[in-house]
Amino acid sequence: MKLSLKDSSILIVCVLLCNACIPKCPSATTTITIDSTLQSVVQHHVSEATLRIQAEWGMGVLWNMQNASVCAMYCTDTMVNYAYEPLEMGTIMQPFTILAALSSDNISYNAVDTVLAIQDIIASSNTNATHILASQAYANNPIKVIEFLQDIGGNIEVDTTAIKSINDISTIYYGYYYRITPIHLMSLYANLVKNQLQCDTLAQQLICQGLHDVVWNNELGTASVNPWGGRKAQSDIVSIAGKTGAAQIYKEGKYHDKRHRSSFVGYFPKDNPHYICLIILNEPQFPYDAGTDCGGCVRKIAEEIYSETTIKCN
Repeated sequence: MKLSLKDSSILIVCVLLCNACIPKCPSATTTITIDSTLQSVVQHHVSEATLRIQAEWGMGVLWNMQNASVCAMYCTDTMVNYAYEPLEMGTIMQPFTILAALSSDNISYNAVDTVLAIQDIIASSNTNATHILASQAYANNPIKVIEFLQDIGGNIEVDTTAIKSINDISTIYYGYYYRITPIHLMSLYANLVKNQLQCDTLAQQLICQGLHDVVWNNELGTASVNPWGGRKAQSDIVSIAGKTGAAQIYKEGKYHDKRHRSSFVGYFPKDNPHYICLIILNEPQFPYDAGTDCGGCVRKIAEEIYSETTIKCN
C-alpha cells in the first residue's frame, strides 16, 4: 500500500494523538506501538464503514496479542479518542455474563445438551436465554455480574444515573448500566481467548467455541452470512472468531430504541490468534447490522493484513 504525502501527514498526526493518550493507558502490561502500515489499513476501513452507514463516529483498535500492544488505533471523531472512553457496550458483553454464570456454584454445564445450548446462545446472541442462565446463577442479584467482571480485571464503571432511572436492573445481564473502555474490553477478550482469566478454564474454552460459532454457524451465527448469501466476518483468507454487539444509547434520562451503538470484536487467526480487532460504529443513520458492518470491517482488515500482496505478520 502506497501513501501520499497528504496521507502520511495525516497518519503522523494520528500516531501523535494516539501516543498522547499513553498516560491514560489502563494497564501497565498494555503498550502502544503504532505500526504505520497497520494504522493506514484500520483508518481506511473504519472510515469507509462509518461513511457507508452514516454513523456519528466510528472507531477501530487493533491489538497484537503476541506482545499485548496496540498497533493501530483510529477514531473518526478528531476531538475524542473513544478507545479510552467508558461506554455501555450491550450484547458484546454477553460472553462474560455467561462466563460469570458458569463460574458460579449454581450452574452445571457438564451435560452435552447444556454445552451445545450455551454455544448456540452465544452464536445467536440470544438475550432471553442469557437472562435465564444468569438468573439461575444469581437469582435477583445481577450486580454479582459486575462484581465478577471487576474480579477478572474488567475495570468496570457502574452507571449509577441509569440504574436509578429504572426498576429492573436485570438488563445488566445484557451489558447495560455499566461502562467499560474499549481498551479494557479488548484486554478481557484477549485474556479470554488465551484462557488466562482468573476463573473456570473449561468455561473459558466453552465460551470460545461459541465465539467460533458466531462467525461459522451459518444457521445461528450473527456474523456468519447474510440472508442473501453475502459474507459477514467469514473469510477464505484468514479464519476469524468473535462477537457482535448492539446497545441502545442512554441520553437525556432514557434509552433510545432508535439510537444504537454497533460493534464487533474479532480475533485472528482463530486457532492461533495474532491479532484482536474491535470496531465500533456509533448511531448509524442507515439500516445496519453489526455482523455485516462491524464484522465485515474486521474481515476486510484481517484479509488485508494476511493477503499475500500486503502485510506480513511479525
